[in-house]
Amino acid sequence: MNKKILAAAALAIVSGSAMADGAQLYGILDVSVGQLSNVGSTKNLNETAMGDGLWLPSVWGIKGSEDLGDGMSTHYNLESNLTVTSGDSTVGGALSLFGRAANVGIKGDFGDITAGQRLDPIWIQSVGEQAMGVRHVGSAGIATGVGVNYQNPGSTAALRNGNTTLAVFGSNWLYYDAPKLIDNVTISAGYQFGNAAGSTTADSGSYLGATYSKNGLTVNLGAETQNNGTGPSNSNNKVNRYLLGAMYTFGDFTVEAQEMRVSSSGVVKGGLATGYVDAQIGQTGIAYNISPKLQVGAQYVWVNDNYLNSRPTLTTIGAKYALSKRTSFYAVVENSQSASANAADGSTTTLALPVGYSPASAGGNNFNSNASLVAVGMFHTF
Repeated sequence: MNKKILAAAALAIVSGSAMADGAQLYGILDVSVGQLSNVGSTKNLNETAMGDGLWLPSVWGIKGSEDLGDGMSTHYNLESNLTVTSGDSTVGGALSLFGRAANVGIKGDFGDITAGQRLDPIWIQSVGEQAMGVRHVGSAGIATGVGVNYQNPGSTAALRNGNTTLAVFGSNWLYYDAPKLIDNVTISAGYQFGNAAGSTTADSGSYLGATYSKNGLTVNLGAETQNNGTGPSNSNNKVNRYLLGAMYTFGDFTVEAQEMRVSSSGVVKGGLATGYVDAQIGQTGIAYNISPKLQVGAQYVWVNDNYLNSRPTLTTIGAKYALSKRTSFYAVVENSQSASANAADGSTTTLALPVGYSPASAGGNNFNSNASLVAVGMFHTF
């Protein structure tokens, strides 16, 4: 009996401390069922499958802050992927707790400084510019710009980034949000330490971005450089990304358009797996609020790969119905138009943007022909 009382008291103390520090448990649960057509790495297959994180990423996390006085405060964020269909916490195919975010920072009149694991800043800047709100579905082109989801069947991903295989998540970031010196303008900068022995540049990265927002108009500018390689001999391998985008809401309509320029330097042109890239990724979208609860929209994404002479596309049509502030149903129809690719050494393949956000059950997102997805799902936030 005494042990139960002590345990309850300890739990009360911990809970009280967490509340006092402003700790908050949060998350998103997203699950869907869909019909995938023409997928598979070796032959075209059809599959009816349950998917995770189609509209929004399924995650859970803890965040909080502490008031230090004199206008200063500290803050922290721990965030993990969550696969609803299996209960796993996966990042890049491997189990990883808090692989999405594990950082701490300090904020004051000087701005906001954060250090640690975080989502790629140019990806965050871009994926937030979606006509139907921040979401995963239809954003394959944006993921392409930071090095994932642009698949090269039978070889490696055509784009590579830094010292991680899943470039959307980045470690060792020192990130700075400047105080607003200009009305309606936010400026941010970041540096990613490579932590490579013998080199201060290998596997490092840098970012500079600005966002203007006023009267329904949002304009984004961003630039990011990743120094690829694992040591001094590979430290000249760079991937550069430049983002320009705009989104405008008027009445019940929202329209958006953006383009990301991706290029590499220090890499010799060669086969499909060299990591050389010279491409533009474009995206346009529109959304309409039929009612306060029902929203419909469409999005078109294309890649113009100048090196591989390829132009895969992805078209998405979606609808979302809000049951409450935290729970919504959705429906999605997507079609991926693949395109042939020819490298400098004469090697050829087919490139495609994957339907869905992460249909791993569909042969690892590889497509030998045009692929499509029809799915319905729901998400709940807490």
